[in-house]
Amino acid sequence: MKQNINNIFTIAQKEFADNVWSPRFAVLMFIFLGISFSYTYKIKFGSSFIDAVQTIAIFAPAIGIALGFDAVVKERRRNSLNVLLTHPVFRDNIITGKILGAMMTLALVVFLVIAVITGTSLIISGKLANFSELSRLFIFGILTFLYLLVFLSIGIFTSVITKSEINSLTCGIIAWLNLCVVFGATVMIIATVVTGYSLFDMDDNQQFRELTYDLQKLSPIHHYAEASIGVSDLSMGSIINQETIKGVLDTSYTLGEWAGEFWENVVVLAVISIVLIILSYLIFLRQDITR
Repeated sequence: MKQNINNIFTIAQKEFADNVWSPRFAVLMFIFLGISFSYTYKIKFGSSFIDAVQTIAIFAPAIGIALGFDAVVKERRRNSLNVLLTHPVFRDNIITGKILGAMMTLALVVFLVIAVITGTSLIISGKLANFSELSRLFIFGILTFLYLLVFLSIGIFTSVITKSEINSLTCGIIAWLNLCVVFGATVMIIATVVTGYSLFDMDDNQQFRELTYDLQKLSPIHHYAEASIGVSDLSMGSIINQETIKGVLDTSYTLGEWAGEFWENVVVLAVISIVLIILSYLIFLRQDITR
């Protein structure tokens, strides 16, 4: 048991180091942090976070995909899995270590993003954050981690089921674009076709809005948007419905009231990741990795 744990952490440390020092990770982080800084520079702490959060919601999943798309398929293509298995390392050690290492890298990404947003906002506003604000930012960081973990899980899943890095990356990019970038516009088109109303005739269209809201629940960006800033969607071209509680950063409500309103969104994000990771785990354990 102790040897298995040591093997897992050794693989996780190697995966973490490989991710952090890879050129693609550095480029993605530089671009994303630059975008986050530019958006956050325009707002003050405690005011609307929607621009910064929308940047995270749309662009940060690409980092999750990038961290996971070659986690397994790369080792299979290089035949390094066969070499690993000649040592006292079991398959479950390998996949668990890969997932843990990727999650550690993702946690670092979230920490850097939240640090940039918080630091920039505090400098611009010129005030100190109190314990309540910091605790809400901490919960916001957990929400962001859970949201990006969904796309990391998608990346790992595609890495397990495909036979090349290109195929895995292509599947991941398609999932990201459909779930984050064009999802809102797609939902509105579907709702328009079903209800028979045009996109510009919806002031009194309750049926259109209800169908749009129900369809938005199919994407993780909806659950992240509701729980974090209290809007129904943040993807491009979407119709945004504002909730009574404006997310976890709304200090006019207690954290208990926020949890009572949005606990289902948090559970959905966690369950999606768990299901994808379990599927990846089971498929990998059954695969013939000698080819």
